[in-house]
Amino acid sequence: MKKKNWMLRSFTVLMALMLCLVATGCGEGDDGDVVIGGNGNGNGNNGNGQSYSFVHNNVKITPNDLVDPLISALGPDYTYYESPSCAYIGMDKIYMYQGFWIYTYPDNDAVDHVLQVVLTDDTLSTPEGLRIGDSAQKATELYGTNYTDSNGSFAYTLGKTSLMIIIKNGQVNSIQYNYTDAL
Repeated sequence: MKKKNWMLRSFTVLMALMLCLVATGCGEGDDGDVVIGGNGNGNGNNGNGQSYSFVHNNVKITPNDLVDPLISALGPDYTYYESPSCAYIGMDKIYMYQGFWIYTYPDNDAVDHVLQVVLTDDTLSTPEGLRIGDSAQKATELYGTNYTDSNGSFAYTLGKTSLMIIIKNGQVNSIQYNYTDAL
């Protein structure tokens, strides 16, 4: 089980890295209060109120949230991809919005949840203000030094979520929000 979990996470991180290299750009991020998000059953915040979340257009996206309400709130301006899941029964789906992608997983009842949110360019930032292209120093100023070093990248854990900040040549190359208890 641990090997399968490790393989899935490694595959997801590698896939996200490849996709981040393809999509680049520049622009302004989003501002505003969070008004929509969470799945109403405590899973989005892992039942303890502690989790990493991404915010876009006042929509809070937390790993393990139910996908359907989020997609409805975010609107139809996305590209969609699905493929048979190699880890679950059902389909793995990707909703590709401008500046970020939402990866999903089906639960035992074939209900889709957020597995991962990946920022794909520097047009958006984390709620704390980190963008792709920022310095590694800015990442540690915003999030601290209590991270796990993963081949030069920073992995922060909160509840059943993680914030992975991938560093290349001293700069943020990718920002990923992950659900860590999916398997």
